[in-house]
Amino acid sequence: MRISPELGGVSVVMIGHFNPSIFSPLWFQKLGLATENEVGKAEIAMIHPEVAIFKLGTKDIHVQLGQFMAQSSEAPWINLADFVVRTFGEFLPHTPISQIGINRSVHFSVGSEDVRNRIGRMLAPTKPWGEWGAEIERSSTNLRGGVITLIMHEPWVEGEFSGRYEARVEPSTMIGGNLGIFVNVNHHCELVNPGTSVAADKIIGFLQTNFDDSIKRSEWIIDQVMSLKEEVVAVTLQKRLATDLDTGTNVPMNRLAAAFSERVKLAKHKAASVNIIGQQKIGGSTTNSDSDLEADQRLRQELKPFWIPTESVASRLSLQPHQDNAAPRMLSLEPLQEWEGYVSDVGEKTFRARLVDLTANQKFEEELAEFAIEELSDDNAALLREGAVFRWVIGYQRSESGTKRRVSEVVFRRLPGWTRKDLSKAQTRANALVNDIAWQ
Repeated sequence: MRISPELGGVSVVMIGHFNPSIFSPLWFQKLGLATENEVGKAEIAMIHPEVAIFKLGTKDIHVQLGQFMAQSSEAPWINLADFVVRTFGEFLPHTPISQIGINRSVHFSVGSEDVRNRIGRMLAPTKPWGEWGAEIERSSTNLRGGVITLIMHEPWVEGEFSGRYEARVEPSTMIGGNLGIFVNVNHHCELVNPGTSVAADKIIGFLQTNFDDSIKRSEWIIDQVMSLKEEVVAVTLQKRLATDLDTGTNVPMNRLAAAFSERVKLAKHKAASVNIIGQQKIGGSTTNSDSDLEADQRLRQELKPFWIPTESVASRLSLQPHQDNAAPRMLSLEPLQEWEGYVSDVGEKTFRARLVDLTANQKFEEELAEFAIEELSDDNAALLREGAVFRWVIGYQRSESGTKRRVSEVVFRRLPGWTRKDLSKAQTRANALVNDIAWQ
């Protein structure tokens, strides 16, 4: 996304039949889905036969008789998906679940109230509202009028699933000064023909297979709204420039340069607003936005090395890791860059890993890095072993006090174990591949 969000998060919501009274921090610890440290710091609001609400580690859990929700404001988002997949795929596979929603939300600043108002007018023009729209335009700043909530809806059908992408845009209530915009994208999915069996396996399978692509597409949709800031700024500069030229005003070179720069930036982003959407690449090759490149440069200059680069990663970012005891409770950790890696070998003080750059949409391990073991949190150090899979996130962390800083976080994934059904499917697939080989 071209604008780094001030706040954001991801949630997974499922519709079905649940037993709230069994969900508790201790229950998740017994299943191996929560650590002793997380359980010790858990915040329980309520555990009742009809509702359970508590915070466990980086996750907020809300369970009712007809709905389960897990949400997090701290990347990497895949850990939330792994948590839900293991809970219902491994331990509660017979739970009736008929629908699922994967939600990505952000609050971002556009820098000024005027820019935000102009974006609102682009999304919901007042002219089609006739005289009432004209009254809204004439209203004073203290009595702001205009769009409050805008929802766009895109239905889809794929195989045995159907659903929709639904984007909601509103003024942000979390960013002060009337500078912010809130966008939430809901990726909804349900079975086309659920029949008599609505056990968890198909919906959980959809989550496990599509989560990363769902988040990427949602962020691509959010980026379309973010791009309006550049368009507003470019148009404003052009109008100001045209007015000055028409009136014979002497236009400073820096204003000419600024207008040209904004137009170039706008054209550049339009050409590159193209990430992996599902399994399809839309448009040309992807590039980092100017804001991302500037952020990368600042990261290089301000933060100390966290890992030792080798081979093809010698030019990669190097960062000081986040220390849990050095910061107040986090409100949000939004990623700028993300890798997935697996541990290739573990030494006495460091471990080496092969990495896939997810931000650059890599599909294969093209990088090798060495990490200091002492920089891992206790919970993640306990999961370190050869072959272990992890996500490495570089991003902005914002605390509840409003402090914002750049951090690096390595988080090991708690992946679901292989079941007999999984092994049987894999064996069937392997046999089919062998039979398809045209032996000479």
